[in-house]
Amino acid sequence: MKNVNILLAIFLLFVILVPVILPIVQSGSTTNQKMYLSTWILVPAVVVGIPHEEGKLLNVSIVLAIPGNGTIVVKNEGGEVSGSTKFSMATAIATASLLNDVDWTSLNAYIYIRSRGMISGPSGSLAVAIATYALLNPLLNVSLLHRYVITGAIAPEGLAGSVGGVKVKCEAATRKNLTFILPLSNIYDLKGSNCKNYIPTTDVINAVSIVYNVKPLVNNITLTTAYPKPLADVMRSFTYNIIELTQRNLNETMNNLTKVPIHEVNTVKSYISYANRYINEAKKYVDKYPYSAASYAYTAYIYSLLSKYITLSYVKNGNLFISNEIAKINATLKNLSVELSKIKPTTLERAELLSVAAARLADAYLSLSTAELLLHSKTNSSLLFYQLALASGRTESIKSWLRSAEREKGTIPVSQGFLKTLALKAYRFALLNLGYSISLLKSSGLNAEASALKDLEERMSSAFERKDWILVIGYAREAISQATDYTFEYSISVLPPSEKGKIDPIYANDIEVIAKLLEMRLALHGIKSPLAPAYIEYYKILKKDGDYDAALKLLWSAVADLEILSLAFLKAPPLSSKASFRPPQINVSGAGALSLINRSYIYIITLGFLVLGIALGYVLAVRSTLKEIERRLS
Repeated sequence: MKNVNILLAIFLLFVILVPVILPIVQSGSTTNQKMYLSTWILVPAVVVGIPHEEGKLLNVSIVLAIPGNGTIVVKNEGGEVSGSTKFSMATAIATASLLNDVDWTSLNAYIYIRSRGMISGPSGSLAVAIATYALLNPLLNVSLLHRYVITGAIAPEGLAGSVGGVKVKCEAATRKNLTFILPLSNIYDLKGSNCKNYIPTTDVINAVSIVYNVKPLVNNITLTTAYPKPLADVMRSFTYNIIELTQRNLNETMNNLTKVPIHEVNTVKSYISYANRYINEAKKYVDKYPYSAASYAYTAYIYSLLSKYITLSYVKNGNLFISNEIAKINATLKNLSVELSKIKPTTLERAELLSVAAARLADAYLSLSTAELLLHSKTNSSLLFYQLALASGRTESIKSWLRSAEREKGTIPVSQGFLKTLALKAYRFALLNLGYSISLLKSSGLNAEASALKDLEERMSSAFERKDWILVIGYAREAISQATDYTFEYSISVLPPSEKGKIDPIYANDIEVIAKLLEMRLALHGIKSPLAPAYIEYYKILKKDGDYDAALKLLWSAVADLEILSLAFLKAPPLSSKASFRPPQINVSGAGALSLINRSYIYIITLGFLVLGIALGYVLAVRSTLKEIERRLS
């Protein structure tokens, strides 16, 4: 009986100490394995009801587990999550990390949405991006975001794209006495609403500056417009050559104009007028601003091709002519692809110029694929001719980038290992953006465009499997450009001209801040992009002329270029005072995203051991008593 009591005492002592010792052991072992950053944010949603729509606030939890491998999980407590929502939030995590100089592939992210029913659309992605940026920045108090309700669609450069239902969303925030943050391009949708406290924003950096009342350190930095001389020389040569080709196209069009139906003549003449206008602009800038002149000349060339294709479709057998032109352009692109692979990317400058040629190649294939789909569907002939003109025009553009890469020797040597690392990170980032764009296009019924982007994704994956790192980087650059078009550019292009005229300069000013930030970080690594300054040169000329539609596109092209380069230098998140070495307890039924032990599990296990111990002790005591009775009887 004495032995039984000792055994029970030891067992009970073990049971009592388990809840105390196990968390300590767990914490100690986790310290070397996982660090957790977590918060929650309020995101508005639109509920379609009778007789009208209503806004409601959803609680969204974000958990960042460090280190990780780039896994991003999005769960909805009470229903499904659409593809556009998942991809937009994944893009939000990756983009916010990049803007914070953090490698998103070094962490895992878990996003929990507390809602009932289906969640669709990208309107929660801006909120996730802002919260992620605040979590990863040691200087920012993330709990400050709990005072706000945030809506908006994220774009790869961190831009805030328009979303629907902002009126009822803002009213839902007002009912809770919270401040509503929305994209600047949505500001005019609040007219006639009962909103009291709202803040428009252009991008993630701008939103953080507003919420935390801080000014970016780069405000006083001037964006550089100095690019390599070989690139300038090639651009001048390209300008003169493309003006000559444009003039030939215009002459051919004029000779065939009498054969065009009267209802098309005015359209063709307007394209001819645009081409002549841009030729004059190119001639004006060719000596002082060679890249800008080349861009004007290229635009003139596209208009000349457009007018030529419309005219020849009437002169020749329409569909047969288009099919033959598609085949001819496709053969040219294959030859250019072979030529691209023969130039060795021995320096960073040359590698970047080659990647631009690859991006233009991807763009040409994208346009050609769209043209083929439109031809087979027999719809929208004007768009078909435009896509055909873009594909054909890109062939001349690719040639110029290949010439510039051949002439540019460069000063920063790069290894295949560096290019592989950059290509891998660019590839993963591009896959997110392509998935995002494709899901948005499909949900809008734009299946031809979605199919063309799927083709781009397959080409990029094929290049990745072949270990053609330059093609991968170039295709990734094009993927980011396309994602910006579908998530941001289209959202502001639908605004009335009077409203666009007011907000475009604000967007330009704030996007410049992002470009300066990325440019400064690269400079700290001794890196300077040869391409971004060329984009900035053209952007400044367009901005001066008041052409903000084209200017903004050039500006975020510069940002995309700087982002691609930045990918190679991103680091793992630093140790933060916000971090916990114990996973946060997220009470989301059915989420199942984190298989992590917490204190409640420990107590349940301990209770089980306690019950088992008592039962065992009882059995042993009874058995000992029976043995004692048996001994005495005998």
